[in-house]
Amino acid sequence: MSAKHIAKTLKTLRKENKLTQRQMAKIVDISVSHYILIENGEIYPNILEVLMKACNKFNITLAYFMTYPEEEIYSHEELPTPEEDELIMLMSMYMKKLDLQSLKLLYGIIMLIDNINYKNSRF
Repeated sequence: MSAKHIAKTLKTLRKENKLTQRQMAKIVDISVSHYILIENGEIYPNILEVLMKACNKFNITLAYFMTYPEEEIYSHEELPTPEEDELIMLMSMYMKKLDLQSLKLLYGIIMLIDNINYKNSRF
C-alpha cells in the first residue's frame, strides 16, 4: 500500500460518505492537520491508529485499502501476464476473508518485501 493509494482511497471513502476532512479526522481520532497530510499522500498513516478506525466506522476491511485498481498498478507498457493477473485476483479475494491478526501479519510481510525492493532499487 503506497501512501498515495491510501490517500486516494481515504479521500474517496470520505467523499462517498459526504464528510469533511475535519469530520473524517474526528472519526479516526487524529488532528485535522495530520489527516490532511495523510489524505494528500505526504505521510503514511499508522494502520491501527487510522485505517482500522476507518474500517470499523465504515464497516470495511483493510483489504479495501490494499486493493488497487488495475490502472493504478500498471502502466500501459507493463500489463500483467495472465498468471500475474490471476494471482492478483486470488490475493484480493483471500484478503477480504482474513481476520485482523492475519491481515496485520500479511501487511508486515508486504511492507518488508517492499522495503527490500526499495533498498535494492537504489543501488
